[in-house]
Amino acid sequence: MTASLLIFLFTYTFIAVRNIPGVPLDMPAGALVGAVLMVATGVLSLQEAYIAIDWNTLLLLLGMMLVVAYLAMGGLFHWIASCLARRSLSPFRLLVWVVLLSGFLSAIFVNDTICLLFTPILLPLLRSLRLNPIPYLIALATASNIGGQMSIMGNPQNMFIGNHSEISFARFFLLLSPITLIGLALNVAVIAWIYRKELASPASPVEIGPNDLLPETDRPLLIKSLAVVAGMLVLFFAEQPYPLVAIGGAAVLFLIGNRKPELAFRKVDWTLLVFFASLFVVMRGLERSGWVRLVLEGSAPLLQGSPAQVVAVLSGVTLVLSNLVSNVPAVVLLEPFVEALPNPDLGWLTLAMSSTLAGNLTLVGSVANLIVVSLARPEVEISFWEYFKVGAILTLLTIGVGVGVLILEARFL
Repeated sequence: MTASLLIFLFTYTFIAVRNIPGVPLDMPAGALVGAVLMVATGVLSLQEAYIAIDWNTLLLLLGMMLVVAYLAMGGLFHWIASCLARRSLSPFRLLVWVVLLSGFLSAIFVNDTICLLFTPILLPLLRSLRLNPIPYLIALATASNIGGQMSIMGNPQNMFIGNHSEISFARFFLLLSPITLIGLALNVAVIAWIYRKELASPASPVEIGPNDLLPETDRPLLIKSLAVVAGMLVLFFAEQPYPLVAIGGAAVLFLIGNRKPELAFRKVDWTLLVFFASLFVVMRGLERSGWVRLVLEGSAPLLQGSPAQVVAVLSGVTLVLSNLVSNVPAVVLLEPFVEALPNPDLGWLTLAMSSTLAGNLTLVGSVANLIVVSLARPEVEISFWEYFKVGAILTLLTIGVGVGVLILEARFL
């Protein structure tokens, strides 16, 4: 028990702090070292470590990354940016479009991927309009988090929840979509209020036209990719196995895409997949030690009350934990607590809502935030406090909405 607890604390130190001065281990490397230690110290056998890895979640995430890679090679995201440039939008209307596009696309194509693809496209568009990029980059990150919570495909923690719960794709979408719609409206309102001076100034276009944002689009590939995505969505709603549908969609594009698959594989975030695999091993080692059972027994009274109490308490715990260790590790850590609830479905939905929306609180609250900031850094610096003045208000408002909506929906669960 002592060994597993020490390894767990070691691993989560690197996840929470991320970059410790003088120690060349980042979050994925820290998790991998922790997984190796769980086996090396005898907490788990090598075979048990293999079994601990949630291959369904990894396969689902890999398949979606590959499909999005084909959409990107087809020119979908540059085409969207070009359409925005041609519309001569006011600063406020451009903000609305950024929020809506990143929010709804994140529900289908994984929020981290949307941030990865849209940030380098959005920057030249804003430069061409001589607009302050900070409100729009913050909008991209926060809206992708809000939109991602609506769907099982929206982010990695929801994929984990989809594979471990009995909630159907359609039911998950239906119950969480009201929170997303209200959240996106609040997102526009909060950013528009905080940056009202910047958004009141008219755009001043320079000589960078829409065609500069749009490389040659591979129309046949784009049509094929969109057709495959449409087919995948039909299969998701038909309750076919999520990992099989995702990796099957990627396999179809390998066959019909007329592009070398290695180009798609280069766009996969392999570091993220290694991080998740390692995290599953560390958590299984902690579970085997008995520490999780002891904590469950001690905290059970807090999560055995009315549905309103369960939603409120679990949301508060998740909000804090997600900003200490990031949202995906928080969901993996809280899985046994949710499974032990009288109504696990309500717990899973609460966890999906609160862990995702909690990512908007601080700059380091989610991987999507870090992607936007790191890709934008050569041109613009978004400070912790610059982000926090939006994120703090938005997180409290959206989680408040989420708690209220789920309490109302609890009677149907």
